[in-house]
Amino acid sequence: MKKLLGILVLGLLLSSNVHASETVYLKCPKIVTDNKSDNGSTFHPESVITDKWEGKTPYVVGNKVSTNFTKLKIYKSKTIITAYHYLLMYTAEKLRNKQSLGKPDSVVYFYGPEDPSSIKNIETKIDSEGKHEISLSMSTLGKIIGFSEEDLRGYDETFKASWFKKDNEWHFKEIWWQTFDGIESKLKFESKCSEISKKVFKNYLKNGEGLDFYN
Repeated sequence: MKKLLGILVLGLLLSSNVHASETVYLKCPKIVTDNKSDNGSTFHPESVITDKWEGKTPYVVGNKVSTNFTKLKIYKSKTIITAYHYLLMYTAEKLRNKQSLGKPDSVVYFYGPEDPSSIKNIETKIDSEGKHEISLSMSTLGKIIGFSEEDLRGYDETFKASWFKKDNEWHFKEIWWQTFDGIESKLKFESKCSEISKKVFKNYLKNGEGLDFYN
C-alpha cells in the first residue's frame, strides 16, 4: 500500500512539471532604447538605406523597428519560448511607407552561407527574479547548426532577450550584438507587451499586423 502511495505521489510530482502551468501569448513592440553601432554598420543611426529615410536608418532611439510575437509555455522550473518577428533590415522601407509588413518569421539571428537557420522552441530556466530568458551566441551554436570555422571567421553574434512581469504586466528586453570584419553593431530594445489570445496571436503570424504596426 505504501509503495502504491509512493508511486502515486511521484506520478503527481512528475505530471505537475510535464504540463504547462500557464501558456501566454505576447505582442511586444521592438523599440530602440540604445544604439552603439559603429559608423560602418548598416544599423548605425546615420547610415544611409534609402533616400526615403532622409539619410538615416530607422535604428534611432525611440523608433519602433519590429514586433516580437512570443508564446511562453511556463512550467514550474523552465519555460519553452517560441518567438517570431519581422526581419529588421527587409522592413525598413515599408516602415516609412506604411505598407503591410507581411507575415512574421520565426526568430532568426544566425545566418549561414546559404539559408538562414531558425532557432525556436528554446528551453530556458526561470531565474530568481522571474525572468524567462534566452541567451544565444554564434560562437557556441554555430557548429551545432552546421557552420564550419571558416564560415565563422571574422563574424560573431550574440543575442539576449528576456520576458518578465512588472506590476502585473509583461515586459520585453533584448540586446543584439554583432561583429563582422571588425565592424560592431550593438542594439538594445525594450517595451511593455500586450497579452493577446491564442486566436489573435495566430492571426498575426498568418497575416502580419499591417497598419496595426503603427498603433
